[in-house]
Amino acid sequence: MTTSLSDRQKEIIERLFRDGSAQDVIQKVLNEELSFSEIENVINVIHREFSLHGLLPNYEPNEYGRKLEALLDIVNRPRLAPKADQ
Repeated sequence: MTTSLSDRQKEIIERLFRDGSAQDVIQKVLNEELSFSEIENVINVIHREFSLHGLLPNYEPNEYGRKLEALLDIVNRPRLAPKADQ
């Protein structure tokens, strides 16, 4: 099974993973090949970005925060509904 990412979601990953791992992360997300520990690492990076730039002063998500939440849902999906062979 494969997952789809919007161009904006790919851009966000590219911006957050500037260490050269962005394309690997994107491919693994698209193919649902992230290990649970990799999922945890990616979630931590996205969550940090959400905490720093995704909230309004009243702690509700801003537009960017909603995009990050959607990306978190995609990245975390395999952990919430693991494949039968895991």
